[in-house]
Amino acid sequence: MSIDPYPGPSAIAGPTGPAGATGAAGATGSTGVTGSTGPTGPTGSTGTAGGTGPTGATGSAGATGATGATGSTGPTGPTGTAGAAGATGPTGPTGSTGTAGVTGPTGPTGAGGAAGATGPTGPTGSTGLTGATGPTGPTGTAGTAGATGPTGPTGTAGTAGATGATGATGPTGATGTAGFAVFFL
Repeated sequence: MSIDPYPGPSAIAGPTGPAGATGAAGATGSTGVTGSTGPTGPTGSTGTAGGTGPTGATGSAGATGATGATGSTGPTGPTGTAGAAGATGPTGPTGSTGTAGVTGPTGPTGAGGAAGATGPTGPTGSTGLTGATGPTGPTGTAGTAGATGPTGPTGTAGTAGATGATGATGPTGATGTAGFAVFFL
């Protein structure tokens, strides 16, 4: 058997060459877009109110009201009874006959009458004006803050990101070597 380097039309095709090596894997596609954030969980319930602060100190007493007007003067008491008449002075001595004697001195004045009775008490004066209200006491200290409410439930998971793009196709493998023709003499 010999190989004809110039095969004729009747030459038999040689066997197919082996398959070319597989191309390298394409580059990995870019990462898909991150899903949107899930909705916020509901707000926790409000904490209980803080206790009432202590009562503020009592304000200082208001100033004393002005003195009421003086009541009107009571009516004049009745006039006391007249004092008793003074005692008669002693009779002067009889003068000697002849020239008239000098008139004796006037007797002393009688004692004064007793004092008249006290008149009735005058009516009570009207009530004085009410004193001004004292200033308001200072505000009590603020109550302590209420406890923090419990944490709300976790929001639902976001949707999955979109699938990344397909990687680029690897290069085509090399072509197998060509077969050669053989024929029999």
